[in-house]
Amino acid sequence: MPIQAQRIQSVHGRILVASVRYGVVLASILLASCGSSKRGELCVNETNRRLEGQVFRLDEKALHASEQAGADETLVFRGSVVLKPGTSSEITQTIECVVATNAEGVPDRVLNFRFDWSGVASNKLPPG
Repeated sequence: MPIQAQRIQSVHGRILVASVRYGVVLASILLASCGSSKRGELCVNETNRRLEGQVFRLDEKALHASEQAGADETLVFRGSVVLKPGTSSEITQTIECVVATNAEGVPDRVLNFRFDWSGVASNKLPPG
């Protein structure tokens, strides 16, 4: 085989190996984020449950992106929710959701969920 053909084959082989490596890394990242996404979705579902019947807007993307490691193998998600968006009664508040990660076959679950109403006048708080 001519030297030029060997060089081309060698370059193509290295490109193929590099592509496979990057593919494996990308797949690992996607799989890891899949678990986090499901855990963030627990917080989205909890928000929907707690605000059922009310008009609100939740930035789900920001909530998912806010993931931080908490104490005792938990994950903490923080986000903002706008109650009665577009009205004169509109209120923006933050939420904090703590998710327990999978331990010995126990499914992931929301351990704690709270609204931060600090700084809101009492007449602006939602009913209930």
